Amino acid sequence: MRTIMVAPSVRRFQQRMGRSLMLLLIIVMMVILPLFMSDTPGNAQGSPQPDPTLPPTFGTLTLYGAGAEGLDPFFVSVYAGGTINVNGLGENCDGFVYPRPTYVVDWVPGTSVHLRMFMYSDGNPFLMVYTPGGEYICQDDVNPLVLDPLIDFANPPAGRYVIWVGLYDQQQAFPGLLVLTETDLNPATFDFKALIRREPNPAAAPVDRLPRETLLSGEKGVWGDGELSAETPRYSVENVEGGGDVYYFNLDLNNRFCTGFGAAAPAITFSYKGTGETPLRVFFEGDLDGTLIVIAEDGRVLCNDDAESRRNYNPMVTIPFPKEGRYAIFIGSYDPVLRVTGRLTAQIGTETGPAVLAPAEPD
Repeated sequence: MRTIMVAPSVRRFQQRMGRSLMLLLIIVMMVILPLFMSDTPGNAQGSPQPDPTLPPTFGTLTLYGAGAEGLDPFFVSVYAGGTINVNGLGENCDGFVYPRPTYVVDWVPGTSVHLRMFMYSDGNPFLMVYTPGGEYICQDDVNPLVLDPLIDFANPPAGRYVIWVGLYDQQQAFPGLLVLTETDLNPATFDFKALIRREPNPAAAPVDRLPRETLLSGEKGVWGDGELSAETPRYSVENVEGGGDVYYFNLDLNNRFCTGFGAAAPAITFSYKGTGETPLRVFFEGDLDGTLIVIAEDGRVLCNDDAESRRNYNPMVTIPFPKEGRYAIFIGSYDPVLRVTGRLTAQIGTETGPAVLAPAEPD
């Protein structure tokens, strides 16, 4: 065997290079290995995961236990679906959800020992909840007849309940209502119409804004045409009728307080002569809740429906610094079929106002 002699300087160079290559290999392995072991989205061996720390798509609710004020059941419009397979994430978990949670409930315990959440839909969704204890809970159909899911929490601890509404088909999406309750309500007995009983009223659907000229303020009043002056400081007409098929609330009057249904012609008109130093007051004393519109000589539009909120349903308008000229008064009701009847008064000064028409007592 032939022996090759290596100079000491060359041997030291080889040793240094060997140590450098080993260190470089260790650094590369430290960088590459976590990429293969991670479960973050997009990695070759891991898979995307739902993230309970992301902001929810449809909002967050702080829900207090029984005895606190609030709506029960509480419901919110959501949609079910997703792109991430949650199979094996928790017991009974299967199907697809989005990375971002559907909804979040911050639960504050009270006297309640029961928190229930369920879906109400036309599809076949499932619920997945990430609890304050860090556990995923999944649930599917209530039974073969009701394909919406329901999850009960007995004596739920305080904390954050992160909710996903998923589907078993990645290519689908269904809308529905996520319902939260402390009662025994369930998807089979939930009746949305029983919560809000108002019947549809197509006649009340919004229409295009009506021009100001819809109100025929230049015509004489149907029930009277009078005068206010120092000699006649008060003008009052009995048995004035208000109401009609003009949507006062839809008139382009640049005054959000104008409301009710009434006629295009004024109920009364009057001419004012005076210095304008004393305000004018117009009010209506009716048998039902009425509304009032005053179109002044200078073009101002003043509206009112209650002289005193929740205490006097008779309307009243005060006109500061009135200009001499013609004033048109319109009286409305709160139903296009109903008419209000009463006394309509215009006066110089604010010493008096309408008699009290109190709110009706609840049945």
